[in-house]
Amino acid sequence: MDRLAAIAKQIANLPGPVLIKAARDVAQGANVRPPFSFDKISGKVEAVKALSMAIHQGQTTVAAVQAAATQATAATLTGAATASAAARAESVALESKAIADRATDQLVNLMQQTRATATSVEALSRELGTLREAKADPHAVAAAIQAEVDKQLKSVVEAAKLNKTEAAVVAATRAPTVKTVAEVFGLNITDIKGNSLTVEHWGDPQAPAIDNTYIWQESIVRALVTSAATGTPLWLGGEKGTGKTQAAMQWAARTGRAFARINFHKFTSAEEYLGATGLVNGQTQFVPGAFLDAYTRPGAVVLLDEVTNADPGELAPLNGALERGTPRVNIGGQEWNRAPGVMVIAADNTMTNGDASGRYAGTRVMNSALADRFGYIVPVTWLPADQEIDALVRLTGCQHKLATLVVSMLGACRSKAATGDLVDAPSIRSAISWIQAMPFMGVRQAWDHAVASRQPSESAVALEAIFQSEVNIPAFEAQLR
Repeated sequence: MDRLAAIAKQIANLPGPVLIKAARDVAQGANVRPPFSFDKISGKVEAVKALSMAIHQGQTTVAAVQAAATQATAATLTGAATASAAARAESVALESKAIADRATDQLVNLMQQTRATATSVEALSRELGTLREAKADPHAVAAAIQAEVDKQLKSVVEAAKLNKTEAAVVAATRAPTVKTVAEVFGLNITDIKGNSLTVEHWGDPQAPAIDNTYIWQESIVRALVTSAATGTPLWLGGEKGTGKTQAAMQWAARTGRAFARINFHKFTSAEEYLGATGLVNGQTQFVPGAFLDAYTRPGAVVLLDEVTNADPGELAPLNGALERGTPRVNIGGQEWNRAPGVMVIAADNTMTNGDASGRYAGTRVMNSALADRFGYIVPVTWLPADQEIDALVRLTGCQHKLATLVVSMLGACRSKAATGDLVDAPSIRSAISWIQAMPFMGVRQAWDHAVASRQPSESAVALEAIFQSEVNIPAFEAQLR
């Protein structure tokens, strides 16, 4: 029955929604013998079982189902990119192009994955032919498929049962696969024994697009790997523009995880992110919010962004949900359980202890009980100069020399901010805007509109002094030609 295990394993690695549609399509022209009934398929588990049996009986093939998954995913990506570009082309053409480019990257990755599985699919098809010729007992086949599906989707099924919802099963692409950090991030990171660190890849269709221009710092990757491996929430703290939010989002993208970003503000209430009781189809029931939706989705990353802006009392319900292990919390009259692989990350300008500088008005000292749930408090700093130069070249397409001049200017500003001469320092986002505007506005006007005008008025005199001493306009302009 090893061949049957291979069937179920291959099929289990495809997206749930695609499998359900494929199973229903097969049902229209197939006469698959019991024990599976196509007309009652509503989740991934049932679809995997039914399709595995259909493949065994020759009603469809692994290759056909794989092709359907590829086409469906490609259509979704292309449609999303086209719709976004069409809707916003006039006002944000550059952003729309970036969206389309990311979708293209996803399609390329998808094609590569499809080619990589071609050999195994062909071999599996040959084995299936041998199995059919042997006229294996259908009930033995069903038992083997049942065992393999249970093995492959164990964590996903458990999440669905705990939270009393089939949605978790349908939404999950597959049971996670294990890859090395070098494969996923291009960094050769090892543990203290010299073994390559590994990460789980969840293959969720709702994972964000990979940004190939994002530059990873080894310390951040190591902290994220540790958080994932131990199931311990992680706090990323640091200056604005250092890439905290992007680190969480691109971690989700690289490891194939769904991503939910919850933005906190002064008036955020627990109901806003946890959910509230309301009328649904004429009935009163609790409707979960963004946090619980992600909390119960296997492998998801939940980002609590700028969390210290919120009233500590409104954050208290998170205490139980962020306990180690598999916490069970009662919210809205229902017990909720953290799904396997879920990660909770906070990104904030403070390190849980508030902001003494006054630069991040509105932030508050974290309640000690909640802060203690975050096992790792990781400072996120500016990239080293050489990496920041590389990032600017990648993101703007500018000359290396121009990026070097801009980073030198950023360094001067950050040094003044550290000594208190500047209230704030320009972020890499401001640097990107400055570089992109130079060909249209000139170096000086681009600086004023992209950088200087967004700085606090108290910094105006010091910022102008830095510009006059650090920026040689002809040298900058020479790199634009």
